[in-house]
Amino acid sequence: MKILFVTHVPNQYIKDKDPLGIMCLSANLKRGNHEVRICSPRITEVEEMLVEFPADIIAYSIATADSIFYIDFNRIIKQRHPEIFSVFGGPHPTFYPNFITENSDVDAMCGGEADLAFVDFADRLAADNDYHLTPNFHVRRDGEIYRNEETNLVANLDDLPFADRSLIYDYFPKARGAKVKGFMTMRGCPYPCTYCFNHKYNELYKGKGNILRRRSVDNVIEEVLSVAEKYPLDLVYFRDDSFNLLSDWIEEFSEK
Repeated sequence: MKILFVTHVPNQYIKDKDPLGIMCLSANLKRGNHEVRICSPRITEVEEMLVEFPADIIAYSIATADSIFYIDFNRIIKQRHPEIFSVFGGPHPTFYPNFITENSDVDAMCGGEADLAFVDFADRLAADNDYHLTPNFHVRRDGEIYRNEETNLVANLDDLPFADRSLIYDYFPKARGAKVKGFMTMRGCPYPCTYCFNHKYNELYKGKGNILRRRSVDNVIEEVLSVAEKYPLDLVYFRDDSFNLLSDWIEEFSEK
């Protein structure tokens, strides 16, 4: 299938602003033989992209702060292209499951980790094979909303492909030229800080795998080196929730 992500990438790169979540989803979708493109949230740009790349799915990863903007944006796209399937993910749909019931132009939403779930959904939708029953997804079909439980967390992060940098850097030249680029070495955080989302996220995945997971040191270094070979890179910015949490890992990483 053809999947078009719509997201805002700042024109001015003071530090890393790469949408790592979308880049990781793209890598998994491409591994599953789906085609992926990205575009800025401007109606004219999306319309031009759809001529070149007639998407089957238009996808958004949103936070609560920008939810209204993307809801309105998607409404316009769906009015013009009702045949395109709209999928929302990210923090807002994850923690506000009524999002789909309150917005009739939203065809599906994915909560929590979507690395494998989105590929599963795209496969099912392409085959018209019970796509409304995809784990992690809440799906509108034939006037009904189907809510499916979260699947288990990805146990071994080394099994996932590296973030798809080409998705962003081929479309946003200033992002490509930025000398600070972000990386993720781990997922999860055990601390219940009231100002953070992690304690609620941990409740969502209780009994569905280890909350705290970390890539191997060699896997992380391999990704950093591969990026440095292709793109400008002066500074590596680790965007983990708790980078210093596992001292043994930090020591091995520092030595290597």
